Amino acid sequence: MRGVRQLLSLALIVGCTGAFCSVFGNACFASDWQSFTDPDHEFTVDMPMPVVASTKSSQLPQYESKDGECSYTVSINQRSKLSEDEEIEIFAREFADTFERSMKKSGYPTVRSVDEKVAGANWRGKLYQFDKPDGSKTTIQVCVEDKHNIILYVFGGALEQPKTVRFLNSLKVH
Repeated sequence: MRGVRQLLSLALIVGCTGAFCSVFGNACFASDWQSFTDPDHEFTVDMPMPVVASTKSSQLPQYESKDGECSYTVSINQRSKLSEDEEIEIFAREFADTFERSMKKSGYPTVRSVDEKVAGANWRGKLYQFDKPDGSKTTIQVCVEDKHNIILYVFGGALEQPKTVRFLNSLKVH
């Protein structure tokens, strides 16, 4: 359980840092979507260009881009020693719970409106949507594959928005 908590803390730091830190100037509103492959060729996902790569205190990569009011982030986290099923249920649930608590403490209370299992060709995971009182939404997909947990965030994007759907559905793990 301690390993899960460490991974959860790591994922939260990586993800929430991207949510609250503005790495894009006001003039940077991407509209050109392209297929992005990380430098290690671990995954490919459609994202608005340009994509900004960063390494947070965890030394694990994070990739961010912006399109209008929505921010798109992919963070990579090491898998724990849990089984895939436990990783999906325990890690993803604790991740979502911690995200909600963090948002509430930051003055952005959320309600989890979606909590469902999802899967791709060679990954499985959980999909969450968090609704804020102002009507904005944050959508997070936790993807568990053999080596990593790949977490996709759409800050300001709802599941019914075509760009959110494109981002989430385009993930391919190599």
